[in-house]
Amino acid sequence: MVDLILISCLLATVCFITYAAYSDLCFRKIENRVSLAIAGAFCIFGLTRLTAHDYSLNHIGLDAIVALCVLIVGFLLFQLNTLGAGDAKFAAALALFAGVNLIAPFLILVALSGGVVALLTWLYAKKLKQTKRQKPIEVPYGIALAIGGFWVIGQNFYSILPL
Repeated sequence: MVDLILISCLLATVCFITYAAYSDLCFRKIENRVSLAIAGAFCIFGLTRLTAHDYSLNHIGLDAIVALCVLIVGFLLFQLNTLGAGDAKFAAALALFAGVNLIAPFLILVALSGGVVALLTWLYAKKLKQTKRQKPIEVPYGIALAIGGFWVIGQNFYSILPL
């Protein structure tokens, strides 16, 4: 029963990540409710692992501190107008699942895939001859965050499945 709850939380999170990436690609907006849904899924995931004695309160607390740090850095980047507020909240929600153990590879993967997304966005805008318009090109960074999020969720799947 515990495994079913954990897998359900992870599958729901995959759906939320997919929706966020689609929304960011099409509308350049990630809704707050998506980030809240991911955070809620983590709460259920973490409490379930806590009752199964896989996690400790210290572990969950450290995961929350990591997510808070990501949120603070995200909002600093938002103030510098380099990252959207929705992206900052989405990154923090995903950081809950990354936690202390996976945050470094998660951020590296997001940075690398973000560079690819930025390059592809620039090439697409250039093809449409929109690089000389007044409004700057907006990069759908939620896609890069989603790539990192899918990897983190995959790592969490791997950690709970009996092999």
